[in-house]
Amino acid sequence: MKNPNSAVERVKNHLAYQLGQVMIEFKVTGGGLALFKKLYCIKKQYKKEQRIYQQTIQIFPQLKYPSLESCPDYKESLRYRFHLSYMLGEVLIQSFKNLHKGAGFKLYKDFKRTHEEFKALKEILKEIKEPSIHTLKGISDNKEFLLKEYERIKEILKTHQNYPAILDNIFYNFSYFIQNFDLIEEWLLSDDFNQRYKKENHPYPSLLNPKKLNDENEEINYKNIAAKLAWDMNLPLPENYEFINISPHGSGRNAMENFYTKNKIFYRQLYWASSGFDRYEYNYCSLIDNKNLYCIIMISEYHFKDLSKFFLLIDKKVPVLLVVRDPISAIKCSINGIAFWGKKEIDITLKHKNFDALFGNLCSWRYVRDNGTVLGEWESSKTPVLENIKGYFRCGGFENSFFFQSSILASLKHCTKEVNFIETKDISKDKICQTMDYFAKKFGFNLNENQHSYNQVIYCPITCLLPFVLNVNDMKIIITNHSKNITKNPNRIKDFYDLDLKYEDIYISIDDKEFNLLKKDTTLFLKVKDYIKDFILALEKKIDEIENSKINENDVLNYIKKDKELMREVKKIFDQEYETIKQHRPDIVASWKYYQEFEKMCENEDLSLNS
Repeated sequence: MKNPNSAVERVKNHLAYQLGQVMIEFKVTGGGLALFKKLYCIKKQYKKEQRIYQQTIQIFPQLKYPSLESCPDYKESLRYRFHLSYMLGEVLIQSFKNLHKGAGFKLYKDFKRTHEEFKALKEILKEIKEPSIHTLKGISDNKEFLLKEYERIKEILKTHQNYPAILDNIFYNFSYFIQNFDLIEEWLLSDDFNQRYKKENHPYPSLLNPKKLNDENEEINYKNIAAKLAWDMNLPLPENYEFINISPHGSGRNAMENFYTKNKIFYRQLYWASSGFDRYEYNYCSLIDNKNLYCIIMISEYHFKDLSKFFLLIDKKVPVLLVVRDPISAIKCSINGIAFWGKKEIDITLKHKNFDALFGNLCSWRYVRDNGTVLGEWESSKTPVLENIKGYFRCGGFENSFFFQSSILASLKHCTKEVNFIETKDISKDKICQTMDYFAKKFGFNLNENQHSYNQVIYCPITCLLPFVLNVNDMKIIITNHSKNITKNPNRIKDFYDLDLKYEDIYISIDDKEFNLLKKDTTLFLKVKDYIKDFILALEKKIDEIENSKINENDVLNYIKKDKELMREVKKIFDQEYETIKQHRPDIVASWKYYQEFEKMCENEDLSLNS
């Protein structure tokens, strides 16, 4: 063989192809005796070559040919399996194997049948403009069934000849299509499919009936279909979600997530995922696994690969809850963003008194450069960096995570029963209980009786700094806050700290038995109290430093004002993404003090932002 790295050449070198090629040439030149002699010689030579190859790779295994699938022309080679040469050769090989059963007497009839099958396959392949490897392999692996049910398959292809989206789906998942043909045939020829997908020219029609998929009594349902296959077949997400929550970054996302978690409203969200499939898979699996819970879909980001398909596979008609905020305040929130570099839970002892070192990993961020991602390349900074505004706008970070309100509502229009807007002021510590009580009644979910479990500020320095675990002998004292407390122990803050708290959201958790044991050792208990006092005072000092270093909305406005090009970019995005909110809730937009100042600033600058 000249080139073992060529899949085409290896298929053409296959015994079936060689024998078939001789048969075709014989039909042209004639000569029956010469034909059988030539066929015999080819078969003999092929077996000899195979024997030599097997002996060679036993001695030199490194000379083993690569798999056909790894060859660069593998896709093209699959077509050669549908050549008349290959198909005739396969018939001959089977005939040789069954000569003792009289197969030779049926050879003429088999050749005639193969010619008909070749024509049928050629006609089917004509329907496929650019067949994928999946399609060609599916046809090859299921050729016998395809030819047997040719007329029925032809009927489906003919019915949907002007609907390329479903043809692409069929051929991409051809093996599954063949293996579950009766079920899929019924669905694709149904009026329901026509009304739901074909009539609307839906770009991602489902290969299976979604109604049956949601029924666990059906033989084929969501539970026995993997997420990747479901995505490939355009199956909409399972329907056991009650509404869609859209909470962009910087607009109450943490507060809403804390609220849902504490009220046993189930959601899953994959942050910063680069593709629609990743998000689909995460939601698909969690909805299947939590069918008996009150579930929702939570979305906080927009611009990612395959976003159109992701949103169109959310197709149950449900209410949408969109949390909105003054965009200038949202930018401020982004720039003031803080993170704790290191373990989420830090173990300490009474010897750890260098509190600056303990709290030193808490930092802001500095945008470095665009690296082709929505986040860009960034590094830690001791204080918030105003210059991040320009970089984050330029790399698309703000559009991905903060400003996509009108765009996402347009993407979800097909499945939106109604849109409910919530201003972040209405989910503040003092108002979230009242606000969500309204939506609990409207959407039919139950509220946790302990409202204090979800009415705290979530994204703040104290949340990022804590928890710490103070290890004293064999006892553990957890210094945390309400939102991060996962124990059922009462808050012992008053037992360990006698001063007034500057920041109320501190929770000290210790097992009751361990607490009673500690109190019996008066000397040790006083040492622990003194340590916790010093710890909290140092913590409050650190929080003060962070709060004092934060920028405010006026800083954001002044920074944008200095850069006319940036101002144009920002206004263009605001005009586009807040158009829908202006139409439906002009009262909310009118209440945004800093956004109104930005609009006035643009007018006063006498800029033609369209120029």
